[in-house]
Amino acid sequence: MLLVAPGGAAPLFRSFLGAIEGVVGTPYDLRLAAGAFEPEASTLEHAVQSLESFVRESMSMPVHLVGHSGGGAVALAFAAAHPRLLASLTASEPPWVGSSEAGNIGFLDDLRRVVELPTDEVSGAFARLYAASDDVVAELPPFDDAQVRILRAVAIEYQRAHLDLDKLQEVDVPVLLPYGSHSSNHMAVTATWLAGQFKRARVLQIPGANHFDLWVLGAAQLAEAWMAMSSPPTEAAEQARGR
Repeated sequence: MLLVAPGGAAPLFRSFLGAIEGVVGTPYDLRLAAGAFEPEASTLEHAVQSLESFVRESMSMPVHLVGHSGGGAVALAFAAAHPRLLASLTASEPPWVGSSEAGNIGFLDDLRRVVELPTDEVSGAFARLYAASDDVVAELPPFDDAQVRILRAVAIEYQRAHLDLDKLQEVDVPVLLPYGSHSSNHMAVTATWLAGQFKRARVLQIPGANHFDLWVLGAAQLAEAWMAMSSPPTEAAEQARGR
């Protein structure tokens, strides 16, 4: 079964899900699971625990897990905690995992500065942090007070959270790490670094896409890559892996 975990905008996955033939995706609202309306409850551990409960109670295991942005960070943490519950993992542009180890240490500092800005300045600065194009900044709707409050809580969590990198080596399923060519360089660096932490990972650049439209502009390419990755392995492929 396919489970999608968006960071903040579930509709982003509609084009992707529509491009996958014969597969029904189940959206999971991490904004609620992570306590989006109670910032003090917005912890990575809480999100992973909620996702685990949902998977065990509502889905056939193992699952194909797809996460984007904050959902990508949760998906990675879920994989580290529960590798046996996964059939495959897709994590696109997670905002924090591997930042310091990958030479991206400035990203978390920049994120902290962004969320400390006055509310009316946060959305523009946030867009500049994630995407390379000024056009994206102009198109992103301004955040309201509630969204900024949640973002501040999550940014603090990104600073505090720790991922057991050794556990990622236990994730013996196909892993896809997409990023947009028009996203900030942080996203490409982190995807490349993360690929080295898994046994079976592929980095996929989506031409012309940025952090906010990756799963819309890249829907067809992502669907093709996901279907190829999640298809049952052939006997020859299994024999090759065993060598």
